[in-house]
Amino acid sequence: LVGRESVNEIFEVLTELQKRVFYGCFFHQKTQNELSKELGISPSAVSRTLSRAMNRIGDIMQMYGQVAAIEKR
Repeated sequence: LVGRESVNEIFEVLTELQKRVFYGCFFHQKTQNELSKELGISPSAVSRTLSRAMNRIGDIMQMYGQVAAIEKR
């Protein structure tokens, strides 16, 4: 489980476009086609941006997991 401060830190590593795409997909339940029209980019660019954002978030979450495991020792 990640605290609110950690979540804010995680999202700080994303670019503005990655944040907009991630929030649009997961918090506003918009489709990639809807986001592409809103943002003026292709649906495939939305898909790539979302994929990169999720990879960055995963990397940071993994790092937090490793730090948490070290702190438990």
